Amino acid sequence: MVEKTMNSTTAKALISDSGNPVDIHRFLQAGALLALDENHLFLGQGPTLSQVCDTTRPSIYAPDFFMLSKNPWLVFEQTCRVEKSALAAALLDQPQAAWRVTEEKKADRAVFEAYFDRIQAGFDAGKWRKVVPYSASYFKTTTGPAQIVRALLRLLDLPGELAPYGFWSPSEGILGATPELLIRKTGQRVTSLAMAGTRPRASAQAPLLSDAKQLAEHRIVLEDIEAVLRRFGKIHTEPTIVTPLRYLEHLSAPISLDLNESTRFVSLIRALHPTPALGASPRGSADELLRELDAHAPRGRFGAPFALRNPDDDGVCVVAIRNVQWRFDTLQLAAGCGIVPASRFDDEWQELLEKQSTIRRHLGL
Repeated sequence: MVEKTMNSTTAKALISDSGNPVDIHRFLQAGALLALDENHLFLGQGPTLSQVCDTTRPSIYAPDFFMLSKNPWLVFEQTCRVEKSALAAALLDQPQAAWRVTEEKKADRAVFEAYFDRIQAGFDAGKWRKVVPYSASYFKTTTGPAQIVRALLRLLDLPGELAPYGFWSPSEGILGATPELLIRKTGQRVTSLAMAGTRPRASAQAPLLSDAKQLAEHRIVLEDIEAVLRRFGKIHTEPTIVTPLRYLEHLSAPISLDLNESTRFVSLIRALHPTPALGASPRGSADELLRELDAHAPRGRFGAPFALRNPDDDGVCVVAIRNVQWRFDTLQLAAGCGIVPASRFDDEWQELLEKQSTIRRHLGL
């Protein structure tokens, strides 16, 4: 059921930062967005012109998690920068509707537990230090412009620490709001964020900064990112803090890098992805297991890089978590959690469910 209908005589025009009007209807039919900072967004609208990088245009880089996509780029007919509040105001004048779910398949606890046990056995055999399995729920529903409007409005209302991102067409899409920055490149300056360790904000457990298991999990991610970035220049890591979000909180540590020499934006992405926040430590140690899990429940772009590359080769890349993906009438909601030797299955399964619940609340699903 459509919750709001548009009055064409009072609809608010969306104007980009450069003063040009944005065709909101074309944007909702086929578009993309990515937060540039807490107050501004990149928008792509209209049909995609190409699925290969156009070095003369702003381009979205949206590969799958395993970076196997032959054509991971989205080059839109029109692009612009807008204020977040301006997009929200324009969307309020558009028809919006909730997803109407006709069938739901919940995350499979038994499958997740089987992989948890295999990961723990791998610790005993010295195979790895950390692995991040995931599980997904599936929904039969219809996703069109009205559902996209409602989802976008909810994402735009989230705290600035959660970066809205996504793209959509009449047949497929992805929408979410992630707390995790992979890299931001501005000239020779690069910033990243080591984020791991999760807890509900209302938890009665000990603070994250006092939790040995959570700190160990975060340390693995931090040391990995530092080691990769150190290959490109001098790094500086800020102290680990707790980053509170609307429903969850995480341990995080900002990292900055001054490049020794010119390095391509996409080369930095490929060097960093996947960090142990979504993959495994040591890197590559659990590739076979994660690909096997993917064969059971294809993850698509869950946990993959999602980036904007500008013509000057600067850009911003987030980690595609806290999202839903859809193709035609099937919508997928995935979440993962980091497993270390001290992990307990019941705690990790509960964390995964809390993350899925958070995504549903973010998007109104």
